[in-house]
Amino acid sequence: MKFFNYLSLGKKIYFLLGVGLIVSIGVFGLLATHAVQESTNAMLADRLTTTRLVASYLDDTLRQADTEVDAAAAALQSSQPGGGSSPAIPDLTNEFSPLSLAIYGIYATNSSGTITWDYYNRTAPPAASIALPADLSFTVEDTYISGLVKDPLTQEPVVMFIHPLNATSGYLVVEIDIADSSIASFVRPIQL
Repeated sequence: MKFFNYLSLGKKIYFLLGVGLIVSIGVFGLLATHAVQESTNAMLADRLTTTRLVASYLDDTLRQADTEVDAAAAALQSSQPGGGSSPAIPDLTNEFSPLSLAIYGIYATNSSGTITWDYYNRTAPPAASIALPADLSFTVEDTYISGLVKDPLTQEPVVMFIHPLNATSGYLVVEIDIADSSIASFVRPIQL
């Protein structure tokens, strides 16, 4: 520390103040960084909890909706869609209402996805069909739930429940209007 001995008293004071200031800024900087990190971790933990709750709610809602679609498919299997009379299918609007899901469309299709019956009797273009997923292979008890797709008649975004009617006859397709359902707020990203 020979260098320090050659400084005048004023320069020694400035030097010590400078070193003290640098050390103080460094300590407070580390404390601030630590506080920001803890705050970020707490916020991320809250978001994870919220995400888990929303996912659990959506799973329960979709599970209950799947049960209703299964019951409707069972009723539809006992009738002949596309014939002169409407098939005996329960009004799913009443069943889905407590789940806060808005039904957009209910269709019966043949095995290739061509619409053979429309619950709401909308005018379908000739050979209107639902684009069935290429890997659609499941048993009669299973229901396939699509991602966000377009309705084949109106091109509105919907989520489809696709349930096979039996091994060869086709599918029951129930479309959920995400925009009119209360789950729409869960589908949008949660923001700060």
